[in-house]
Amino acid sequence: MDERIRRRIFRLGWVALCAVPTCLNAAWCCYRHTPHYAQATTEQWQQELTRSLGAELFMARVEQPQPGHLRFHNLRVVDPETSIPWVRIDRVDAVQSDRGWVLVVPRAEVLGEQLSEFLAIVHDRFLRRARPHATEWELVVEQVTLHEAASNRSAKNLQVRIRNTVEGPRAEIEAAVVSGAEDKPVRLTVARHRQQSPALTRWTIDTRESSFPCVDLARWLPGMVMLGEECVFEGLLTFQNSEAGWEGSLQGRFAPVDLESVARKVTGHTLTGTGELLIFDAEFSGGRILEATGELHFQDGRIGRPLALALASNNGLRLRPTSRLEKMRQADIGFRQLALAFRVSEKGLELRGRCDPDRSDAIMNDGEGPLLVEPGSSRVPIAGLVRALSSDRDATVPATQEAERVSAVLPLPSANVASGDRSQSR
Repeated sequence: MDERIRRRIFRLGWVALCAVPTCLNAAWCCYRHTPHYAQATTEQWQQELTRSLGAELFMARVEQPQPGHLRFHNLRVVDPETSIPWVRIDRVDAVQSDRGWVLVVPRAEVLGEQLSEFLAIVHDRFLRRARPHATEWELVVEQVTLHEAASNRSAKNLQVRIRNTVEGPRAEIEAAVVSGAEDKPVRLTVARHRQQSPALTRWTIDTRESSFPCVDLARWLPGMVMLGEECVFEGLLTFQNSEAGWEGSLQGRFAPVDLESVARKVTGHTLTGTGELLIFDAEFSGGRILEATGELHFQDGRIGRPLALALASNNGLRLRPTSRLEKMRQADIGFRQLALAFRVSEKGLELRGRCDPDRSDAIMNDGEGPLLVEPGSSRVPIAGLVRALSSDRDATVPATQEAERVSAVLPLPSANVASGDRSQSR
């Protein structure tokens, strides 16, 4: 081959294999620093994350400081129907690892009124529709602020891990609620069980040495809101939503419980005081208690005289009133302690006094001594509590709103217990 031809071939090869790729890479590097590329990349990520999350997501820009590291600026997650913001985040650093993605967020703001809707979408997208062997995620948020109508609350060191197990996707959420000098974490575990038919999601809240606001529990268990705005839960709660409704188990402590807030929901009578509710063990299904044991302790409250007498009547809880209570004529009666141990099931309600160490059967007392003592029988019918709290306690089954609210959460008595109750109340 002629020397000139060989040189031309070499020159063409150098141009095609070296010069052109170098120029294209240089042009690509220059283009990546243009506003047009930045805008196109931002829009692409917005569309991808909106499709994955199921809610509209907006961001200011996206950067890639190094391979496998993305940085998103000024993110907003909004309701796809109302355009109300759910979450605001200044910056997210996403780092890809061998097992999946790790997201680091210095600070996030969440709108409290929309938290339930946001959690429902996250549950549906990341747990219900997650494919087997899907990418695992870990989210670390250093500071979270929950904006609500009444006040703002904060949590720190929020960690969320979404991983795959044999039974199905599993999300583990841990955060320390900022409340006082010592902040200890609360753990929320959300596990999807696909080996059951139909598949279901099991929620577990373990406060360990911390506490969980009851207003947040009310997002799943609406009855918790009646315990008062300041009430918190300390303990272990496991529940799942089946075809019959919410079912699960509970062990823990509720405090401070506001009796006046409870009374507004379940009775038309006067009942005030603050204290604690201890649940040693409780099981519920379909939103109704199946069986529960525990104690309640309240101090420095007032009870309406009609309610006190209703609790003591044969048609109510059959508590035994002392002679001092029977002689009182004031509309509201003050008490120093209201304390009792209870066990409730389909068989009825068992009550034991916990007020006075000198008199173990006292359920309610004032500064001068007992007012109500435990019933003479070992077990009283559940219907007695419904009738006592109702304004129409003469009826066998009161047709009032209070009676409906109370009976909706209490165990349904068995046929034998119900027939025995009717015969004794005649």
